[in-house]
Amino acid sequence: MLQGRPRDHLSTPSGFLLAACVVASAFFVAAEAALSACDRGRLRTRAAGGDLRARRIEHMLSAPQVTLATTLIGASLASLIAVLAVGIELSDQGASALWAPRC
Repeated sequence: MLQGRPRDHLSTPSGFLLAACVVASAFFVAAEAALSACDRGRLRTRAAGGDLRARRIEHMLSAPQVTLATTLIGASLASLIAVLAVGIELSDQGASALWAPRC
């Protein structure tokens, strides 16, 4: 059972951390999807035309394993930190040991 009065979770440091983790996770997942779905021919044409952003993306896609690993690790770390933040918050509120990493 949770003890004490309910708090506004977005005003606590763990609330801000949780929001930042959700935003970071969304960024990494969206980056992975965008890089996987981009039109390589159009990207190559734009890079040849002098588009600096297209050149950067082509450079990233020249090593797809590194790019994919970076996006997957970023999303996983953001999710892990979010879960730990929620667990610590539940522990601080006196939740069951089943949900909280610190007893």
